[in-house]
Amino acid sequence: FFFAPAVPMAPRPPHCAWLLIALLAVCTRAEVTYHVFPAALNPTCDPAGGQGGQEGHPLNAAPAGFCHNLGKGRSAYNSLEVISCSSKCLCFQQYASSNPDAGCNRSKALGYNVKEACLGKCMADCNGINCGATATDSQTRLALLGEGQIC
Repeated sequence: FFFAPAVPMAPRPPHCAWLLIALLAVCTRAEVTYHVFPAALNPTCDPAGGQGGQEGHPLNAAPAGFCHNLGKGRSAYNSLEVISCSSKCLCFQQYASSNPDAGCNRSKALGYNVKEACLGKCMADCNGINCGATATDSQTRLALLGEGQIC
């Protein structure tokens, strides 16, 4: 019998390299951003429509308790403190202050509300006393755009 000489094969990357490649593919998805839309100009939260007010703010998978400073809104400096999230929604406390450095400090806030924003939903922005989850007459709408881990 005649045996052909063994042809050297290129080295195969270890299994860990494939795992790393898979993890990088998952971790490099587009980020999720929090948006506030003016209800009169963009009541459906269309990203191509009138943004108004503030730019989108990346959430960057922030953990519960993390404070995002959103900058100056129409009448106050706003901050968002992550309470919890699911794969689609973010529950947070929003703080309004006249002080740009107040952040998520309740004692420095002019006011604060618990709010929710979700991927794929254009939700009424709850502002003021007793606006509740059924608020429909708000002047702004909230949305999460993009994809990836919320928190």
